[in-house]
Amino acid sequence: MNIFIITNYSAIPNKKNQGRFVYLANLLTLKGHQVTFFTSTFSHRLKKQREFQLNKSNAKNNVRIILVYEQGYHGHFSLDRIVSIRAFGKNLEKELNKTEVSPDLIYFSFPTYTSAQKTINYAKKNNIPTIIDIQDLWPESLLILLQIPKAILKLLYFPFIVRRNNILSDVNAIVSVSKTFIKRTKNLKNDVTNLSVYIGVDLNKFDSCTFKYIKPKGEFWLIYVGTISFSYDIETIINAMEHLKSKPETRCIKLNILGVGPNIERLKKIATLNELPIHFTGFLKYEDMVNYLKNSDIALNSIVKKSQTSVTNKLGDYFAAGLPILNSCINTEVRNLITIDKTGLNYEAGNEIELASKIHKMFKDKKKLKIYAQNSRHVAEEKFDRKKTYPQIVKLIENVDVKKNFNIKQSR
Repeated sequence: MNIFIITNYSAIPNKKNQGRFVYLANLLTLKGHQVTFFTSTFSHRLKKQREFQLNKSNAKNNVRIILVYEQGYHGHFSLDRIVSIRAFGKNLEKELNKTEVSPDLIYFSFPTYTSAQKTINYAKKNNIPTIIDIQDLWPESLLILLQIPKAILKLLYFPFIVRRNNILSDVNAIVSVSKTFIKRTKNLKNDVTNLSVYIGVDLNKFDSCTFKYIKPKGEFWLIYVGTISFSYDIETIINAMEHLKSKPETRCIKLNILGVGPNIERLKKIATLNELPIHFTGFLKYEDMVNYLKNSDIALNSIVKKSQTSVTNKLGDYFAAGLPILNSCINTEVRNLITIDKTGLNYEAGNEIELASKIHKMFKDKKKLKIYAQNSRHVAEEKFDRKKTYPQIVKLIENVDVKKNFNIKQSR
Protein backbone atom coordinates (compact mmCIF):
# COMPACT_ATOMS: atom_id res chain seq x y z
CA MET A 1 0.00 0.00 0.00
CA ASN A 2 0.95 3.62 -0.60
CA ILE A 3 0.38 5.35 2.75
CA PHE A 4 0.57 9.00 3.77
CA ILE A 5 1.28 9.76 7.44
CA ILE A 6 0.52 13.35 8.45
CA THR A 7 1.53 14.77 11.83
CA ASN A 8 2.81 18.25 12.56
CA TYR A 9 4.35 17.57 16.00
CA SER A 10 6.56 14.62 15.15
CA ALA A 11 10.31 14.19 15.01
CA ILE A 12 11.78 13.36 11.61
CA PRO A 13 12.03 9.62 10.90
CA ASN A 14 15.45 8.17 11.59
CA LYS A 15 17.04 5.48 13.75
CA LYS A 16 17.29 7.70 16.83
CA ASN A 17 13.83 9.28 16.80
CA GLN A 18 11.23 6.72 17.80
CA GLY A 19 8.08 8.72 18.50
CA ARG A 20 4.68 7.16 17.84
CA PHE A 21 4.38 8.12 14.17
CA VAL A 22 8.04 7.53 13.34
CA TYR A 23 7.88 4.06 14.89
CA LEU A 24 4.70 3.31 12.95
CA ALA A 25 6.21 4.58 9.67
CA ASN A 26 9.25 2.35 10.09
CA LEU A 27 7.05 -0.63 11.00
CA LEU A 28 4.96 -0.14 7.87
CA THR A 29 8.02 0.00 5.61
CA LEU A 30 9.30 -3.23 7.15
CA LYS A 31 5.98 -4.77 6.11
CA GLY A 32 6.63 -3.69 2.53
CA HIS A 33 4.41 -0.58 2.38
CA GLN A 34 5.42 2.73 0.79
CA VAL A 35 5.27 5.55 3.32
CA THR A 36 5.33 9.30 2.77
CA PHE A 37 5.74 11.22 6.02
CA PHE A 38 4.43 14.80 6.22
CA THR A 39 5.56 16.89 9.18
CA SER A 40 6.46 20.48 10.01
CA THR A 41 9.66 22.37 9.29
CA PHE A 42 9.28 23.73 12.83
CA SER A 43 10.19 21.69 15.90
CA HIS A 44 7.51 22.09 18.59
CA ARG A 45 9.86 20.74 21.28
CA LEU A 46 12.91 22.86 20.40
CA LYS A 47 10.90 25.89 19.25
CA LYS A 48 13.06 26.39 16.18
CA GLN A 49 13.22 25.47 12.51
CA ARG A 50 14.62 22.02 11.78
CA GLU A 51 18.06 21.73 10.20
CA PHE A 52 16.66 20.58 6.86
CA GLN A 53 16.27 22.47 3.62
CA LEU A 54 12.74 23.86 3.69
CA ASN A 55 10.12 22.19 1.50
CA LYS A 56 12.57 19.55 0.33
CA SER A 57 11.54 15.91 0.11
CA ASN A 58 14.00 13.63 1.84
CA ALA A 59 14.29 9.91 2.45
CA LYS A 60 15.19 8.29 5.76
CA ASN A 61 14.90 4.57 6.56
CA ASN A 62 12.94 4.06 3.30
CA VAL A 63 10.39 6.64 4.46
CA ARG A 64 9.89 9.59 2.10
CA ILE A 65 9.77 12.82 4.09
CA ILE A 66 7.98 15.99 3.10
CA LEU A 67 8.55 18.98 5.34
CA VAL A 68 5.64 21.42 5.34
CA TYR A 69 6.65 25.01 6.05
CA GLU A 70 5.44 26.53 9.31
CA GLN A 71 6.82 29.83 10.59
CA GLY A 72 6.82 28.75 14.23
CA TYR A 73 6.03 30.31 17.60
CA HIS A 74 7.59 31.00 21.00
CA GLY A 75 4.96 29.88 23.50
CA HIS A 76 2.75 26.79 23.81
CA PHE A 77 -0.28 29.05 24.21
CA SER A 78 0.10 32.18 22.15
CA LEU A 79 -1.41 34.05 19.25
CA ASP A 80 1.62 33.32 17.06
CA ARG A 81 1.04 29.60 17.61
CA ILE A 82 -2.53 29.91 16.31
CA VAL A 83 -1.22 31.73 13.24
CA SER A 84 1.50 29.12 12.79
CA ILE A 85 -0.93 26.19 13.07
CA ARG A 86 -3.17 27.70 10.41
CA ALA A 87 -0.21 28.30 8.13
CA PHE A 88 0.85 24.67 8.48
CA GLY A 89 -2.64 23.56 7.46
CA LYS A 90 -2.70 25.76 4.38
CA ASN A 91 0.77 24.70 3.30
CA LEU A 92 -0.11 21.06 3.92
CA GLU A 93 -3.02 21.47 1.52
CA LYS A 94 -0.62 22.79 -1.13
CA GLU A 95 1.80 19.89 -0.61
CA LEU A 96 -0.99 17.32 -0.83
CA ASN A 97 -2.31 18.81 -4.04
CA LYS A 98 1.20 18.68 -5.53
CA THR A 99 1.53 14.92 -5.03
CA GLU A 100 1.55 13.07 -8.36
CA VAL A 101 0.19 9.75 -7.07
CA SER A 102 -2.67 9.63 -4.58
CA PRO A 103 -2.18 7.33 -1.59
CA ASP A 104 -4.24 4.24 -0.83
CA LEU A 105 -4.77 5.54 2.70
CA ILE A 106 -4.00 8.55 4.90
CA TYR A 107 -3.13 8.14 8.59
CA PHE A 108 -3.14 11.48 10.39
CA SER A 109 -2.91 12.92 13.88
CA PHE A 110 -5.30 15.13 15.81
CA PRO A 111 -4.86 17.86 17.01
CA THR A 112 -4.65 20.24 15.18
CA TYR A 113 -7.93 21.34 13.64
CA THR A 114 -6.65 23.00 10.47
CA SER A 115 -4.35 20.20 9.36
CA ALA A 116 -6.99 17.57 10.16
CA GLN A 117 -9.66 19.41 8.17
CA LYS A 118 -7.35 19.98 5.18
CA THR A 119 -6.48 16.27 5.23
CA ILE A 120 -10.14 15.26 5.30
CA ASN A 121 -10.97 17.65 2.45
CA TYR A 122 -8.20 16.21 0.28
CA ALA A 123 -9.21 12.63 1.12
CA LYS A 124 -12.88 13.17 0.31
CA LYS A 125 -12.05 14.93 -2.95
CA ASN A 126 -9.88 12.00 -4.06
CA ASN A 127 -11.89 9.13 -2.51
CA ILE A 128 -9.12 8.12 -0.13
CA PRO A 129 -9.87 6.30 3.15
CA THR A 130 -8.54 7.90 6.33
CA ILE A 131 -7.61 6.89 9.87
CA ILE A 132 -7.34 9.52 12.58
CA ASP A 133 -5.03 9.09 15.58
CA ILE A 134 -6.25 11.16 18.53
CA GLN A 135 -3.35 12.39 20.66
CA ASP A 136 -5.28 14.86 22.77
CA LEU A 137 -8.78 16.28 23.10
CA TRP A 138 -8.95 19.89 22.03
CA PRO A 139 -10.49 22.11 23.32
CA GLU A 140 -11.15 20.22 26.61
CA SER A 141 -7.44 19.87 27.40
CA LEU A 142 -7.12 23.67 27.31
CA LEU A 143 -9.83 24.19 29.96
CA ILE A 144 -7.40 24.90 32.75
CA LEU A 145 -6.09 27.98 30.96
CA LEU A 146 -9.32 29.90 31.49
CA GLN A 147 -10.40 30.71 35.04
CA ILE A 148 -14.07 31.28 34.22
CA PRO A 149 -17.30 29.42 35.11
CA LYS A 150 -17.76 26.07 33.37
CA ALA A 151 -21.12 27.06 31.87
CA ILE A 152 -19.56 30.01 30.06
CA LEU A 153 -16.55 27.96 29.10
CA LYS A 154 -18.72 25.28 27.48
CA LEU A 155 -20.40 27.93 25.36
CA LEU A 156 -17.01 29.19 24.24
CA TYR A 157 -15.65 25.84 23.18
CA PHE A 158 -18.89 24.36 21.81
CA PRO A 159 -18.09 25.44 18.20
CA PHE A 160 -14.73 23.67 18.45
CA ILE A 161 -16.36 20.46 19.64
CA VAL A 162 -18.78 20.61 16.70
CA ARG A 163 -15.84 21.11 14.36
CA ARG A 164 -13.95 18.18 15.90
CA ASN A 165 -17.00 15.94 15.71
CA ASN A 166 -17.44 16.81 12.03
CA ILE A 167 -13.86 15.72 11.39
CA LEU A 168 -14.39 12.47 13.29
CA SER A 169 -17.61 11.72 11.44
CA ASP A 170 -15.73 11.74 8.11
CA VAL A 171 -12.99 9.23 8.95
CA ASN A 172 -12.97 5.49 8.32
CA ALA A 173 -11.40 4.43 11.60
CA ILE A 174 -10.32 6.00 14.87
CA VAL A 175 -7.13 5.22 16.77
CA SER A 176 -6.32 6.87 20.08
CA VAL A 177 -3.61 6.95 22.75
CA SER A 178 -6.13 5.99 25.42
CA LYS A 179 -9.47 4.25 25.96
CA THR A 180 -10.73 7.49 27.51
CA PHE A 181 -10.48 9.37 24.22
CA ILE A 182 -12.10 6.50 22.32
CA LYS A 183 -15.11 6.62 24.66
CA ARG A 184 -15.59 10.30 23.82
CA THR A 185 -15.99 9.42 20.13
CA LYS A 186 -18.24 6.34 20.32
CA ASN A 187 -21.52 8.21 20.16
CA LEU A 188 -20.46 10.06 17.02
CA LYS A 189 -20.18 7.23 14.55
CA ASN A 190 -20.87 3.80 15.97
CA ASP A 191 -20.17 1.95 12.73
CA VAL A 192 -16.52 3.06 12.62
CA THR A 193 -13.75 0.76 13.80
CA ASN A 194 -11.92 2.16 16.81
CA LEU A 195 -8.72 1.11 18.48
CA SER A 196 -6.94 2.24 21.63
CA VAL A 197 -3.15 1.84 21.61
CA TYR A 198 -1.03 3.54 24.25
CA ILE A 199 1.88 5.69 23.03
CA GLY A 200 3.92 3.03 24.74
CA VAL A 201 7.64 2.37 24.67
CA ASP A 202 10.07 0.38 22.58
CA LEU A 203 11.18 -1.98 25.35
CA ASN A 204 14.05 -3.38 23.29
CA LYS A 205 15.50 0.10 22.86
CA PHE A 206 14.76 1.05 26.48
CA ASP A 207 16.43 -2.07 27.87
CA SER A 208 19.44 -1.69 25.58
CA CYS A 209 20.32 1.70 27.10
CA THR A 210 23.50 1.34 29.16
CA PHE A 211 22.98 1.49 32.91
CA LYS A 212 25.47 3.52 34.95
CA TYR A 213 25.33 4.10 38.69
CA ILE A 214 24.88 7.84 39.19
CA LYS A 215 22.98 7.82 42.50
CA PRO A 216 25.19 8.48 45.53
CA LYS A 217 25.14 5.74 48.16
CA GLY A 218 22.40 6.17 50.74
CA GLU A 219 20.19 8.45 48.64
CA PHE A 220 16.58 7.65 47.72
CA TRP A 221 15.52 9.18 44.39
CA LEU A 222 12.16 10.55 43.26
CA ILE A 223 11.86 11.42 39.60
CA TYR A 224 9.58 13.51 37.40
CA VAL A 225 9.98 13.44 33.63
CA GLY A 226 8.17 15.76 31.23
CA THR A 227 7.11 19.28 30.42
CA ILE A 228 7.29 21.80 33.25
CA SER A 229 4.10 23.74 32.60
CA PHE A 230 0.65 24.60 33.94
CA SER A 231 -0.82 21.10 33.36
CA TYR A 232 1.60 19.43 35.72
CA ASP A 233 1.42 19.63 39.52
CA ILE A 234 5.16 20.01 40.07
CA GLU A 235 4.86 22.76 42.68
CA THR A 236 3.05 20.32 44.99
CA ILE A 237 6.02 17.92 44.70
CA ILE A 238 8.40 20.75 45.61
CA ASN A 239 6.26 21.70 48.60
CA ALA A 240 6.15 18.04 49.70
CA MET A 241 9.95 18.00 49.59
CA GLU A 242 9.91 20.81 52.18
CA HIS A 243 7.97 18.53 54.56
CA LEU A 244 10.29 15.57 53.92
CA LYS A 245 13.37 17.71 54.45
CA SER A 246 12.23 18.55 57.99
CA LYS A 247 12.35 14.89 59.09
CA PRO A 248 15.78 13.34 59.77
CA GLU A 249 14.85 9.90 58.39
CA THR A 250 13.69 11.31 55.03
CA ARG A 251 16.50 13.79 54.40
CA CYS A 252 18.07 11.20 52.12
CA ILE A 253 15.19 11.62 49.68
CA LYS A 254 16.19 13.64 46.62
CA LEU A 255 14.10 14.80 43.66
CA ASN A 256 15.25 14.91 40.03
CA ILE A 257 13.13 16.90 37.58
CA LEU A 258 13.87 16.07 33.95
CA GLY A 259 12.52 18.41 31.31
CA VAL A 260 11.94 22.01 30.32
CA GLY A 261 8.96 24.30 30.15
CA PRO A 262 7.57 27.76 30.89
CA ASN A 263 7.45 27.24 34.67
CA ILE A 264 10.99 25.98 35.16
CA GLU A 265 12.66 29.22 36.27
CA ARG A 266 9.96 30.02 38.82
CA LEU A 267 10.15 26.51 40.31
CA LYS A 268 13.96 26.63 40.39
CA LYS A 269 13.76 29.81 42.47
CA ILE A 270 11.38 28.16 44.97
CA ALA A 271 13.69 25.16 45.32
CA THR A 272 16.79 27.34 45.73
CA LEU A 273 15.15 29.75 48.19
CA ASN A 274 14.11 26.84 50.43
CA GLU A 275 17.39 24.96 49.98
CA LEU A 276 15.59 21.82 48.85
CA PRO A 277 17.37 18.70 47.56
CA ILE A 278 16.04 19.11 44.01
CA HIS A 279 18.02 18.82 40.80
CA PHE A 280 16.68 20.27 37.53
CA THR A 281 18.48 18.51 34.67
CA GLY A 282 16.84 20.30 31.76
CA PHE A 283 16.21 18.33 28.58
CA LEU A 284 18.25 15.13 28.32
CA LYS A 285 19.06 12.71 25.52
CA TYR A 286 16.89 9.61 25.58
CA GLU A 287 19.71 7.36 26.84
CA ASP A 288 20.48 9.74 29.71
CA MET A 289 16.82 10.04 30.65
CA VAL A 290 16.51 6.24 30.75
CA ASN A 291 19.58 5.99 32.98
CA TYR A 292 18.06 8.46 35.45
CA LEU A 293 14.89 6.36 35.52
CA LYS A 294 16.83 3.16 36.12
CA ASN A 295 18.63 4.81 39.05
CA SER A 296 15.41 6.07 40.62
CA ASP A 297 13.15 4.62 43.33
CA ILE A 298 9.74 6.27 42.79
CA ALA A 299 8.29 8.06 39.75
CA LEU A 300 5.82 10.94 39.96
CA ASN A 301 2.91 11.32 37.55
CA SER A 302 1.85 14.72 38.84
CA ILE A 303 -1.11 16.22 36.98
CA VAL A 304 -3.24 19.18 38.13
CA LYS A 305 -6.87 18.53 39.09
CA LYS A 306 -8.50 20.28 36.15
CA SER A 307 -6.40 18.59 33.48
CA GLN A 308 -8.08 16.40 30.85
CA THR A 309 -4.86 14.39 30.48
CA SER A 310 -5.11 10.61 30.25
CA VAL A 311 -2.27 8.16 29.54
CA THR A 312 0.85 10.24 28.81
CA ASN A 313 4.26 9.43 27.32
CA LYS A 314 5.97 9.47 30.69
CA LEU A 315 3.84 6.62 32.09
CA GLY A 316 5.23 4.19 29.51
CA ASP A 317 8.78 5.14 30.49
CA TYR A 318 7.98 4.85 34.21
CA PHE A 319 6.52 1.37 33.74
CA ALA A 320 9.42 0.31 31.50
CA ALA A 321 11.86 1.25 34.27
CA GLY A 322 9.86 -0.85 36.72
CA LEU A 323 9.24 2.12 38.99
CA PRO A 324 6.58 2.39 41.69
CA ILE A 325 4.39 5.37 40.81
CA LEU A 326 2.72 8.14 42.78
CA ASN A 327 -0.09 9.53 40.63
CA SER A 328 -2.37 12.57 40.95
CA CYS A 329 -4.10 12.29 37.55
CA ILE A 330 -7.86 11.98 38.14
CA ASN A 331 -8.45 10.11 34.87
CA THR A 332 -10.08 6.75 35.70
CA GLU A 333 -8.04 4.84 33.14
CA VAL A 334 -4.78 6.12 34.63
CA ARG A 335 -5.88 5.54 38.24
CA ASN A 336 -6.83 1.96 37.37
CA LEU A 337 -3.31 1.35 36.05
CA ILE A 338 -2.13 2.33 39.53
CA THR A 339 -4.74 0.63 41.76
CA ILE A 340 -5.95 -2.41 39.81
CA ASP A 341 -2.49 -3.25 38.48
CA LYS A 342 -0.99 -2.43 41.89
CA THR A 343 1.86 -0.27 40.58
CA GLY A 344 1.78 2.41 43.28
CA LEU A 345 -0.52 4.89 45.00
CA ASN A 346 -2.82 7.71 43.96
CA TYR A 347 -2.89 11.05 45.76
CA GLU A 348 -4.85 14.27 45.52
CA ALA A 349 -3.33 16.93 43.28
CA GLY A 350 -2.38 20.04 45.23
CA ASN A 351 -2.26 18.16 48.54
CA GLU A 352 1.40 18.40 49.52
CA ILE A 353 0.83 16.87 52.97
CA GLU A 354 -0.80 13.75 51.52
CA LEU A 355 1.94 13.43 48.91
CA ALA A 356 4.69 13.77 51.51
CA SER A 357 2.94 11.18 53.66
CA LYS A 358 2.66 8.68 50.82
CA ILE A 359 6.28 9.21 49.76
CA HIS A 360 7.27 8.51 53.37
CA LYS A 361 5.01 5.45 53.49
CA MET A 362 6.50 3.97 50.32
CA PHE A 363 10.02 4.89 51.42
CA LYS A 364 9.61 2.91 54.67
CA ASP A 365 7.90 -0.16 53.18
CA LYS A 366 10.66 -1.58 50.99
CA LYS A 367 8.83 -4.90 50.59
CA LYS A 368 5.73 -3.18 49.15
CA LEU A 369 7.95 -0.96 47.03
CA LYS A 370 9.48 -4.04 45.44
CA ILE A 371 6.04 -5.47 44.64
CA TYR A 372 4.98 -2.18 43.02
CA ALA A 373 8.18 -2.21 40.97
CA GLN A 374 7.61 -5.77 39.71
CA ASN A 375 4.00 -5.01 38.80
CA SER A 376 5.04 -1.83 37.03
CA ARG A 377 7.45 -3.66 34.75
CA HIS A 378 4.79 -6.31 34.08
CA VAL A 379 2.37 -3.58 32.94
CA ALA A 380 5.04 -2.27 30.56
CA GLU A 381 5.56 -5.71 29.03
CA GLU A 382 1.86 -6.49 28.67
CA LYS A 383 0.25 -3.13 27.83
CA PHE A 384 2.93 -0.67 26.70
CA ASP A 385 5.47 -2.64 24.66
CA ARG A 386 5.22 -1.35 21.10
CA LYS A 387 6.34 -4.59 19.50
CA LYS A 388 3.13 -6.12 20.90
CA THR A 389 0.72 -3.19 20.56
CA TYR A 390 1.64 -1.32 17.36
CA PRO A 391 1.06 -4.30 15.05
CA GLN A 392 -2.63 -3.78 15.91
CA ILE A 393 -2.46 -0.40 14.15
CA VAL A 394 -0.70 -1.96 11.15
CA LYS A 395 -3.40 -4.64 10.97
CA LEU A 396 -6.10 -1.96 11.02
CA ILE A 397 -4.37 -0.04 8.20
CA GLU A 398 -3.99 -3.19 6.11
CA ASN A 399 -7.67 -4.00 6.53
CA VAL A 400 -8.85 -0.83 4.89
CA ASP A 401 -10.44 -1.77 1.58
CA VAL A 402 -8.79 0.49 -1.01
CA LYS A 403 -11.16 -0.66 -3.73
CA LYS A 404 -14.30 0.36 -1.92
CA ASN A 405 -14.10 3.90 -0.65
CA PHE A 406 -14.73 4.46 3.05
CA ASN A 407 -15.22 0.82 4.05
CA ILE A 408 -13.24 -1.19 6.57
CA LYS A 409 -12.87 -4.90 5.97
CA GLN A 410 -13.67 -6.94 9.04
CA SER A 411 -10.65 -8.79 10.44
CA ARG A 412 -10.96 -12.53 10.27
